[in-house]
Amino acid sequence: MQLSVLPLLLVAVGLLLRVSAAQRCDCNGIEFSSKEYFCGEHRLGPKKLPTSHHLVPLLHGYQRLGGLCPAEFLQTWYNDSIYSYIDPPADGWQLSTAQKPIADDQVLYPGMLVDFFGQSEEQVALFPAGTPFAMRALPPYLLNTPTYGDIAPFNYHVYEVAYPFVVTAGPTAAFYGQPGQGTTYRTRITVAMLIRGGFLTRVKD
Repeated sequence: MQLSVLPLLLVAVGLLLRVSAAQRCDCNGIEFSSKEYFCGEHRLGPKKLPTSHHLVPLLHGYQRLGGLCPAEFLQTWYNDSIYSYIDPPADGWQLSTAQKPIADDQVLYPGMLVDFFGQSEEQVALFPAGTPFAMRALPPYLLNTPTYGDIAPFNYHVYEVAYPFVVTAGPTAAFYGQPGQGTTYRTRITVAMLIRGGFLTRVKD
């Protein structure tokens, strides 16, 4: 009985393509700084994503580089001249067909939970608690656990609304190789000021 060699050839080609993609997407072009980070580069986020933390559902299916190789990702999304990731246009809002931000005022009421990834409370962007990381369209370094200050695992902070306040709410545009489409809340004052004013309270793990 003569067996067709075509299936074997297809399998071999598939394996070669996989090996070639793996070689193409190694850490070439990335300067190693610490084993704690992906490719040793803090801008690419932690080497290990949570496996037993309550953040696991938020990172389900997350592809940190959006299909790019590490060096390609930084070349695409990072501005070396200002040592910072490129900011999304229109403050990150999804735009309408008229190229206007799809956003409107919304009241957040007591008992609602909101969150953010980051080290500083001097910011004005929140999300409904539990929004998947990919739907926030954020750069991967925001998942780094801080080494000083408020050391929250994977930089994750949750708050409960204690007193009603108004935010601008709307869908997040795709950026940093992430799909976005989660709801962003932009506040009039910083998170730190909302806490001091009694509008938000910190929720501890």
